[in-house]
Amino acid sequence: MDSLAAVFRERQIPFEVEKSRELPMLHARACPYPELAEQDRTVCSMERMMFSELLGENMRLSSCRLDGHNCCTFEPTSGAGVSPAVG
Repeated sequence: MDSLAAVFRERQIPFEVEKSRELPMLHARACPYPELAEQDRTVCSMERMMFSELLGENMRLSSCRLDGHNCCTFEPTSGAGVSPAVG
């Protein structure tokens, strides 16, 4: 997760990994595709699917900026294969 967040930050898109809970969470502080997401929310599902594939863990979008939250948050759906200490 840390590597994934770093790739987005290199592209000037603020992503953070929160490790204060049992499982890590990935926070997108800004949308990489703001115009597209406002027109078609399926981009959020595509992003979730991409993160799941890259991280090898089913991810869910637990909060979304389009719903009024301050960031989009992606988190693992289970603890299988994920450790809070591993990024």
